[in-house]
Amino acid sequence: MTFTMREMLFFQRFLLQPHALPIGNRSVWLNELPQMAHQQNFLMHAMLALGASDLLRANPGAKIKYEMLHHRGKAIAGLKEAINNPDAWNEQGHADAVLATAYSLAFQSSHLPDAQDEFGVFVQGCALATERIRRTKLQTTLNVKPEWPQRKLEAALEHLRDQKIDVPLIHRALAGIDQVLSLTASPFCHAFGRAMQQTMAAFRESAAKGFLLSSLSYNQWYDLSSGLLTALQDTSDPAPVLLGAYFVGDLAMCKAVIPLHLYPDTPRSELPVRTLRQMSEWVDAIQQTVAESSQHHLTWPHEMMARLEGLLQGLDYTEAASIKLEDKISIVRSLDSRAHMLIGDLISLGSELTAWSEAFIDTIYHRHLGTVPKRQGLPPRFFGSTGKGPTPPASHSSRSPPENAGGM
Repeated sequence: MTFTMREMLFFQRFLLQPHALPIGNRSVWLNELPQMAHQQNFLMHAMLALGASDLLRANPGAKIKYEMLHHRGKAIAGLKEAINNPDAWNEQGHADAVLATAYSLAFQSSHLPDAQDEFGVFVQGCALATERIRRTKLQTTLNVKPEWPQRKLEAALEHLRDQKIDVPLIHRALAGIDQVLSLTASPFCHAFGRAMQQTMAAFRESAAKGFLLSSLSYNQWYDLSSGLLTALQDTSDPAPVLLGAYFVGDLAMCKAVIPLHLYPDTPRSELPVRTLRQMSEWVDAIQQTVAESSQHHLTWPHEMMARLEGLLQGLDYTEAASIKLEDKISIVRSLDSRAHMLIGDLISLGSELTAWSEAFIDTIYHRHLGTVPKRQGLPPRFFGSTGKGPTPPASHSSRSPPENAGGM
């Protein structure tokens, strides 16, 4: 393909964005896949479409919608042809291109208000392509093996096997999810809620077990997306959107707060500030839109965000939000037709946080040269203590959480 100046801008935008799915493949998106796209035109069109739509979200007045839709159409047509070409699946790079295109189109669909059906189709495409690669043992640059990336974390997590995180914050989360599940008969909501509880409870047994289970669950993100998409469209049931707020709190706790609880000397500036603040805004948006009768079910997610704000206090980021707070509120108010925009952004932000968490743990492991870290934690006001597991010592930071984040 020969690029125009605008297409170069779209491509640059694509390269600058974090691509955290499938988990553990960020370098592949940055290095190998752009090279493959020069041989697989449909993948290049998908990259250009995603880059253009991301630019359009940041600059709604930009006159690039026609070009974005043009590349999207080319990518969809090329993907259909690639999927239905049985001989090409054994060619080097073909399976990677199919899977990467499905991912790109799924996330681009989450940017478009009228693309809810397409989002569901491309999410299913990610699942089917992944399953085909695994079943037929195709050699791909994107690593989608079931044990990845847990395998690469096992050595880093070994020294946390006997470390337990048994604190009131987790106990309250487990109880709060039970209360939300009592509101609904939705089988998806119950499966989703129990999965979150299982991950949280694992940290009470072993920090290593909790991290591994959390990563394993997140690698099945397409199952989460498909079920949540259906459940959220039933606006008469408050449970799905309430569980969405718990999902944000669960991610923040398991992948940011607990790692810093285990390694309190870590500078707070190393946190993915933009990602965490955007996740916190989704909880705010949900809280501002759910019925008064459901507000008390958001106590734990709100508490979790207050504690997160304690970590982020004094930190800022320069990159503009992908979705402004007022737009988040509008999306939550229109879940019957725009649930995919909520899911897409939560999955994207959660993937970025998951990638950060796994890289953080791996870096800490190498930094300590495999030695067991000191059994230290954040201040007692932050987590509280049950007398089980390690009791956090005094603060190692001059920054303490805001008053509404303490008093546990």
